[in-house]
Amino acid sequence: MLLGRNAKRGAAACSLCRDRAPSASVEFIAVDATDPAAAVFAEQKARARLGAIDVLVNTTGPSQPPRLLHETPIEDVRAILDGLILPPLHMMHAVLPGMRDRGGGSIINVSSSGSRRPRPEQLPYSAAKAGLNALTEGFALAFGPTVRVNTLMPGPFLTDISKAWDIGVTTRGAQSFALKRLGNPPEIIGAAMFLASDASSFTTGSILRSDGGIP
Repeated sequence: MLLGRNAKRGAAACSLCRDRAPSASVEFIAVDATDPAAAVFAEQKARARLGAIDVLVNTTGPSQPPRLLHETPIEDVRAILDGLILPPLHMMHAVLPGMRDRGGGSIINVSSSGSRRPRPEQLPYSAAKAGLNALTEGFALAFGPTVRVNTLMPGPFLTDISKAWDIGVTTRGAQSFALKRLGNPPEIIGAAMFLASDASSFTTGSILRSDGGIP
């Protein structure tokens, strides 16, 4: 079950999932989870479709074009903060009680290496992702031992967003990483599967880096 605001992109993501796993049943729900009522609606619809929600992965939120904070209109700052903090907060509020009542579940919040190493031109984005790290640890304590809540913290991966980068500059910057390169999207799958599965049954409130060894 995929959630998002953009129906066209959602349909494309569903098609990609079916191409990769033809036997999979994939459905998209168009919802703006910055609205808490919409998050509750999405949880109810997903539960009606699936019977139970065992895993929630929060990857929502806008990216931020490089711009110094004092040059960024406050409306843009608010949109970035709201778009990155509110959807995962509302979705966790919506699914956690049901997971706890059923006796288990796993939540994965996708953060960013920028939350630990903020750059001047991306401070609202980094601040919001740092807030998401804090929510992970707090919810893990609040809903343990039944529900596990963890953060997956990727570094720079060659996803669609990388098309907007100066790839030469970014690639040269990656030479300071332990692995001396950028990540390829399939390389994040193992970390996500670990946090989603019982293989991480003694892991909660953690931040798992998948960043190629950023120093």
